[in-house]
Amino acid sequence: MLVDYLRHEAPGQAGFKVTGIALTPPGGTGRLTFHWEGANPRTDGGTYVHPVTG
Repeated sequence: MLVDYLRHEAPGQAGFKVTGIALTPPGGTGRLTFHWEGANPRTDGGTYVHPVTG
């Protein structure tokens, strides 16, 4: 998977710090949870998860 997000860089506006991400694989019913620290995505959209194909 590829996670694509726009960084929150606007001073004076609320942001949030990510510590993990939970995803459900296509055709799956259970969530997979991953540790993901250091991301600071925007709160007004712009975050996408893309499948990796090969």
